[in-house]
Amino acid sequence: LRLLGHDLSIVTDDALGVAGRPWPAQELAGRAVLRLLPPAGRCPLVVELGAGCGALALALAREPGLVGRRLVTTDLPEVLPLLQRNCGPAAAPSATATTASASAGADLRCSELKWGDLDEARRLLDDAGISPAAPGAIGDDALPQARSSCVVACEVAYWGGWNLFDDDTREPLAATLDALIAGPEGLGILVHEVRDVAREASLFDMIRARGLDITMEEPADRASSAQGPGGDLQEGEAAFGPCADKARAAGLSTKRCCWRRARAEPPSD
Repeated sequence: LRLLGHDLSIVTDDALGVAGRPWPAQELAGRAVLRLLPPAGRCPLVVELGAGCGALALALAREPGLVGRRLVTTDLPEVLPLLQRNCGPAAAPSATATTASASAGADLRCSELKWGDLDEARRLLDDAGISPAAPGAIGDDALPQARSSCVVACEVAYWGGWNLFDDDTREPLAATLDALIAGPEGLGILVHEVRDVAREASLFDMIRARGLDITMEEPADRASSAQGPGGDLQEGEAAFGPCADKARAAGLSTKRCCWRRARAEPPSD
């Protein structure tokens, strides 16, 4: 697999479905992360939600911009063995060279995390020495020195409400994002292919309900891009919580949640 200009050896597992293979949107996600991340000294923790086979994390870990950061890949218990095989210290032989090279740039780790498990989400922050307090609770004097986290979630907005027995992952995802994005420069990046505009819009409503004000960052013309032809890319940036004015006064970016999305291509015959 070639991702962010890196040739990667990835073990896949068809039995895991979409969780067991790379996704086309990962290239967009990686570029957005590299462009939007604050400096490592102020944002030492990057957490990937729903990391699947770990391809995106492996590519990011080889980037100079991830040097000095902890990069934690997370997924459900049944996916964790594949994730550890590709990204963990006991990588499979076909991925060993890639993992060793990646680890030289970032402190790459694997962890089980079910969306909605806020205790585990807070533990990830604690282990990295990041306060889970909302930016508005940080005093003026401490604001410039406070450490922040970045959350990356690629292709996680695909819950379709197929039947009454499937868990609705939207609200737990919104809660997990809210718990993990910490510090005055806390950042969340959501990347997905548009499959159901109305259902995916409801996810953004749930995120907004937790204090996120999602606004378009790119392209600048929100209306035209939102109604444009297939293939349009959209990315949004949001200022969270009560401390936007405080962060701006300190010369810092406000807490943000970003998304990039591409309209799905029609299915082939």
